[in-house]
Amino acid sequence: MIKMFTTLLMGLSFAASATNVVIEYDDYEKSTKKGFFDKTERFPTADNPGITVGEARRFVLEYAASMVESQVHSEADIFVSVKFSNVNFGSAATTSSSYTHSEYSNYDEFGILKDGVKYPYIIKRMLQNDSRKEYSATEDPEITFVDYPNNHSNYYSIEQQEFTRFLNLALHELVHVLGFSVSPCFAEYCTQQQSDTPTANSSHIFADSPYNKYWKELTKSEREEVVAFDNKIFYYGDDALDNYIQYNVVGGHNEQGIMLHSGLTDSGSVSGQSFTHISPFVESTELMKSRVGNTTSFGAAAYILCDMGWCRDKRGWVTDFELSHTPLDEIKLDELVYLSYTLSNPSDKALTGMFVDFELTDPEHTYKTLLPESCGIVESVVTCEIGLLEPHQQVDLDIPFKAPLGTYSIFAKAYSKSYVVDIDGFNNVNQQQVQVGELPFPDITIASSFSVNEGQALFIIPEFDPNESLSFDWAVIDDSGINFEMNQNSDTGEISFTAPDVEQDTSITLYLTANYKNQQQAFEVEITIIAETETETETETENNSTNDNNSSTNQELTKPQNQAQKSGGSMSYIVFLFLVATLVVRKKLEVKAGSFQHVDS
Repeated sequence: MIKMFTTLLMGLSFAASATNVVIEYDDYEKSTKKGFFDKTERFPTADNPGITVGEARRFVLEYAASMVESQVHSEADIFVSVKFSNVNFGSAATTSSSYTHSEYSNYDEFGILKDGVKYPYIIKRMLQNDSRKEYSATEDPEITFVDYPNNHSNYYSIEQQEFTRFLNLALHELVHVLGFSVSPCFAEYCTQQQSDTPTANSSHIFADSPYNKYWKELTKSEREEVVAFDNKIFYYGDDALDNYIQYNVVGGHNEQGIMLHSGLTDSGSVSGQSFTHISPFVESTELMKSRVGNTTSFGAAAYILCDMGWCRDKRGWVTDFELSHTPLDEIKLDELVYLSYTLSNPSDKALTGMFVDFELTDPEHTYKTLLPESCGIVESVVTCEIGLLEPHQQVDLDIPFKAPLGTYSIFAKAYSKSYVVDIDGFNNVNQQQVQVGELPFPDITIASSFSVNEGQALFIIPEFDPNESLSFDWAVIDDSGINFEMNQNSDTGEISFTAPDVEQDTSITLYLTANYKNQQQAFEVEITIIAETETETETETENNSTNDNNSSTNQELTKPQNQAQKSGGSMSYIVFLFLVATLVVRKKLEVKAGSFQHVDS
């Protein structure tokens, strides 16, 4: 495996961040340029600078990992292997290992781990602050994404879209990595021991009517029956989960809690997604539904993770702090500015152990003496220790910044070293592009003239290096009185149209405007549409051709005759050609007759 962090997103290298998600990429994918290293070119966007599909995928995955790092606290590293596959089993799958706890070999200071209960390894390591690297690699979760073309140009966007995107999928699988993956198992691949052994969340499962029992009270046959139904299994928690359900969930819940996934597959077997997903019958947008919801919020899963141990036996709770920033206009050269951020606690409970990290491109881009008192810098990371954040309190942080001409990415992340679970990490992290000075206009190359035959398609594509700030507009200056329809792409500058029929060669003039930040460049392009015409020779030949022999004769006679007309030839020359042609025709007839005799024999 390759343990690496892409340079597209610097957030994963924060030394001060307590939680560290270590992404292990696949050696084979890197060597074959597939999956997370796919070299297929793409157009970078404002929120994803990847110029290849592989870079875009790594950017989103590592952005999602940074969000998770801001949402939970773990002194132990969280390792996860990732890859793509062509096997069609949905959108993605997470494989995680678990163990059955035994008191004589394991402990945790919070008293959460119970003898004879099955837990994900990550829960054990987190509770025991176990950061050792000697454990078996088979204990690490593995996420396999399905490698298939998506139909959305913004699929690798980190901003909210109208459709589920890769960020939602990556977050969904990372929640499984955190432990929302080990539950009572009744799928075909499960053993009897897996079905009977209590798990970290089975003590919170309730079977609805006609059973009306907690999971531990059900007989073996009742458990096998209830998992075959679609709407009988519920997860019950404390008042916090009830409050979330009251304000966010319309259907798919009762007084016992929120409905979990269960039921049979099309083949009649118990679904492998049972217990480890929110039921599709729950009427709310939930990230952890079996069909991934279009949201970055953990939703009800945040409360389940809290119960599994991330809140350290109620020493913590589910919250939602927020880090925002004030965008800057273009900064002048040699100008000292302040990057303004605000950390907010909208909840009714005070938060402790609060920190904010700022990743700079170069430590020389800030001034230690001008940093807020709570902030310090190690290498290129500015860390501000906020500590206590009272209910509904806001803290403003102004980071001094000065840099040479260029565009700079500033990545910021807020997190807590206490035992809270933040429900939505999207508002804990942000990345802004800071422009210093006016950059020179990008080089754009396009020919000034083109030609195309009538009825044929013409494609014109300007050449330039990918740049998210470039856009293009085409306009017609002179259409010479003809009608045609243009198709254009404002991102790539590509234009295409089918040349209309014209009576004679006709020129039209187009105007291309390239827009870059507050600057513009214009290009004038002339297109000549070539009319198709029949020559006199071709017409005469077509009219006089009656059979193969006559056709051959006419072809021999017509071309020179026309040439003579055009050049003013003599009658003697025409007679000479006629005699020669007569001999040629006679010879050809003899050859053809011989051929026929040969075939007949």
